[in-house]
Amino acid sequence: ASTTLLPKYTFLGRCLGKAVLEGHAIGVHLTVPTLKMICGAPVVWTDLQFKDYQMYVSFQQLLHMNPEVVQHLAIDFALPPPKPGMDFIELKPGGADIGLTGDNLEEYIELVTKHKLLMAVNAQLGALLGGIYDVVPEHFLAVFDFSELELFLGGCPEIDVEDWRSNTEETSREFALPGNTDWFWEIVGSWSHEQRAKFLQFVTGTSQVPLGGFSKLAGHLGEVKKFELKWVQYNATTFRYPRGHTCFNRLDIPAYPSMEEMKLCVEAVLNIDVENLRFG
Repeated sequence: ASTTLLPKYTFLGRCLGKAVLEGHAIGVHLTVPTLKMICGAPVVWTDLQFKDYQMYVSFQQLLHMNPEVVQHLAIDFALPPPKPGMDFIELKPGGADIGLTGDNLEEYIELVTKHKLLMAVNAQLGALLGGIYDVVPEHFLAVFDFSELELFLGGCPEIDVEDWRSNTEETSREFALPGNTDWFWEIVGSWSHEQRAKFLQFVTGTSQVPLGGFSKLAGHLGEVKKFELKWVQYNATTFRYPRGHTCFNRLDIPAYPSMEEMKLCVEAVLNIDVENLRFG
């Protein structure tokens, strides 16, 4: 980025810092990696889904490959030049001469993630964070997790449960028990707007409803992708809690035997580190 733009990033950072300091929700929605960096939380390779979805999918495939196959892919520790005429980007010294193997795959993914999410935007990110920390001490922001910070900056939306339900697709209905669907929406309808926003964030990656309502909910490529309830068999040991898939706006939800058990398990994701129950 041109250095002439960096003061604008700093100014934006100061505006964000002032909003946090004074408790003003300003309707700003930042990406998950950016929110994590503001809070000082570690960025992990799965955060690539919010920046470069195709690379995220490629890494998923690599991690599931036989190590012997990986070493024959002719991949090295260097990335293509960002523009014609520029040099290859070595992820580590001598990276162009280091081939990818099953043994160094995790290191490779970690270095690519660091480059994509941090190094490639280092100047802009540094200016933005510098502006924020000019106003709000870094240790103060560390008390937030990234999902709380998104709600703090973006505000808590008013979520219409009827609109949500009418624009939800149900799949694998053969696993659902009588009453399951009505129980789920009754539970969601009993929540505060803040609880609904946090649950929506768990499933879709954002707490915000798009303009036009749930009928305009977008997938990871920007296409319209409705909220999906996928029913799965309930198992108190191996599949008790619902799982969110942010790339697909999908909730895998067990067919609970009672409304009480459903309420207990569904509401559990509002009170724990939901990343541990979220999948790409």
